[in-house]
Amino acid sequence: ELGELSNLEFLWLNTNQLSGTPPQELSQLTKLRYLYLSGNAALEGGLPDKILDLTQLEGVYVHFTNMTGTIPCELVKLANFKNLEAHNTSIDGCIEINCLRTECGLEPLQVSP
Repeated sequence: ELGELSNLEFLWLNTNQLSGTPPQELSQLTKLRYLYLSGNAALEGGLPDKILDLTQLEGVYVHFTNMTGTIPCELVKLANFKNLEAHNTSIDGCIEINCLRTECGLEPLQVSP
């Protein structure tokens, strides 16, 4: 059902007591620009494998969740990508140092050890 929302640009599910893992159907939202999942403490697992298929993606917000896994290095290289907030999670991954500068256009980046 979620994947049928083909024109959806903003998915704002902050602090909705979501649990489980983010659905793989997120990758079917081809016009999605912003994904907000933060504040759902029972949300686990990682970002969907095919999140890189969301070429219009500008921001991912998963802070204050129990999410794990890695951030694909290529995520911050998407043409429009600007915001990543993954602090207070167990998500890890690599982000090239060049993308921490203005070369990739990345704006707020919040991570925690």
